[in-house]
Amino acid sequence: MNYTGAPAYTWLLALLYVCYVLNRTACEALGYVTPLAIATGQTPDISVLFQFKFWEKIYYATDDKLSSGQKPSFPSDPGEKSGR
Repeated sequence: MNYTGAPAYTWLLALLYVCYVLNRTACEALGYVTPLAIATGQTPDISVLFQFKFWEKIYYATDDKLSSGQKPSFPSDPGEKSGR
């Protein structure tokens, strides 16, 4: 958490993220199978784990313009918001 610059109130989010990653990581004690695969019988998709790091700054599209069918006018109204 020191390296990401995340505030102290995000410790629970970091813990949940670690649990999410560990449940989708192969474990030697389980015969190199993921805990989630043993619980559900399906191999989990981990592609989402490679897209972002914890507390990385991202931009996401807002539904304000998209739901009304309007296109955002760049650069005064990009139709995006910042998030983590």
